[in-house]
Amino acid sequence: MRAGVFLPPGRTRAPGSRPERGAARLPITKDAYLGAYLQHELARIYIQVGEPDKGLDLLEPLLKIPYFLSSGWLKIDPAFEPLRNNARFQKLPAP
Repeated sequence: MRAGVFLPPGRTRAPGSRPERGAARLPITKDAYLGAYLQHELARIYIQVGEPDKGLDLLEPLLKIPYFLSSGWLKIDPAFEPLRNNARFQKLPAP
């Protein structure tokens, strides 16, 4: 699933949006790789629409399981640029 954010100005998202439903239907407990990927993508969407805390809520557990994402990657990936000055983001463990 490659989800993008195409919303009118001033609108963040619709409750129960398609990406949220997709991530809920395939949690990490059912599919460790794809579930983690869907959670990762949903976190990116939250960050893009200006909900960094929800994004970080999803990213923090991903850093604790075997998955390709690392705090070092988060710090160089331009998709996570909006989090650079976030205190919670800066407290993520070093790679």
